[in-house]
Amino acid sequence: MRSLLCALVTLLLAGATASAAQAVAPTTITSGPSGTTDQSTAVFEFSSEVGSTFTCALTSVEPLPVACDSPKTYSSLADGSYEFVVTATDPSGVPGPPATRTFTVETPPETTITAGPSGRTNSTSPAFRFTSSEAGSSFSCTLEGAAPNSDVSDPCGSPKSYSSLPDGAYVFTVKAKDPSGNVDPVGDARNFTIDTVAPGTTISDGPSGRTTSSSPRLSFTSSEAGSSFACTLEGGAPNSDVSDPCGSPKSYSSLPDGDYVFTVKARDPSGNVDPTGATRSFNVSTGIPPSPEPMPTPTPTPSGTQSSAATPTVSEDSKAPVFARPPVAPAPRVATKVDVTGPRIILSVRKRMSATKGGGVRFTLGSLSEATTGILSLRSSSRRGAVALGTLTFRGRPGRRAALRLILTPKARAALKRARRLDVRGTVILRDATGNASIKPFAFKLTAAA
Repeated sequence: MRSLLCALVTLLLAGATASAAQAVAPTTITSGPSGTTDQSTAVFEFSSEVGSTFTCALTSVEPLPVACDSPKTYSSLADGSYEFVVTATDPSGVPGPPATRTFTVETPPETTITAGPSGRTNSTSPAFRFTSSEAGSSFSCTLEGAAPNSDVSDPCGSPKSYSSLPDGAYVFTVKAKDPSGNVDPVGDARNFTIDTVAPGTTISDGPSGRTTSSSPRLSFTSSEAGSSFACTLEGGAPNSDVSDPCGSPKSYSSLPDGDYVFTVKARDPSGNVDPTGATRSFNVSTGIPPSPEPMPTPTPTPSGTQSSAATPTVSEDSKAPVFARPPVAPAPRVATKVDVTGPRIILSVRKRMSATKGGGVRFTLGSLSEATTGILSLRSSSRRGAVALGTLTFRGRPGRRAALRLILTPKARAALKRARRLDVRGTVILRDATGNASIKPFAFKLTAAA
């Protein structure tokens, strides 16, 4: 009888245990990726009996179950197939059946433009370079804008070039396609505007004609906003014919008396430069005569060397001073080979002297019709480049030749010493006792070969 009762108790306990196991609530995955996704981040939410704990596993990432909570996030997943497994354990410690979810990650490539125009450009033949985040990708390019049929997408490679595009606004877009066929849905884009029209430059304020101020100030504008400027002042001031970046207004100070031409050119944000710019001619006349320069003894003139050329005038201004007699050539022992074109001004280049401390360039001007002051400016050029020789202010007496000597800077002396051939350009501006001056500088060019 006792053994029968024990068997009955054992049977009842086994049935109770089986019933408890069957009573464990199943695990349910309520959200998360399934099938194919283009997202590299997977987020799963799941639930079971209140108070349950969970373990999660993901093939290739967490193959062994680990404790987890809902939601469970996996990030930076590589392309491929995955299975997510989650198992709940009830408060009494009894695990329930697992829940699974399979999915495949196929992310599109990311496209990046690495080079090409952006914003404004004056190039009608832009080129673009680009890459993909996945090796072996192919590309398609689209150019939308002013060019006919420019909004057609076509297969392309890096770099992608276009030519002869008209002025206007454009959008270049490129999309990568990986070997699995996934296409970058957005791609990368560049906005740019082609502008090949040069800006116009206008001088809005500043001296014109004669002025008594030796510190002129000139204001100017461009037809295009955001333009930069380059200014040049040509005339009697040393090194005044050098173009340099400038802003409006542009000011000069302590200019010697003489004729000047101010030129300013605008450069727009696309890089187009006004080819002619705007100019303003003016004459500085302060009424203060320049200090006389020492007059070296004129070089003796061999007989029979006097020129029979007609008397040149300094300018078309009938009131300007003129040469009463044409210039006289220097002695052969002084001059190198000299070819003179234009008004007869004689250049004597003594190369052996130019290397010394006192070496210089000598000039002989023809006799003047009246007492005159003048400014002589020189630049020389050779294969090694241009050099400013300097500026000389002189005073001439009526009926006498003017023998001038311009002492050179060390840089100019070195240039003369090296050169085998010199092209020298000079200007002479004369002013008489009453202030009359040439409207335009008296220019000449000489070629001297050793």
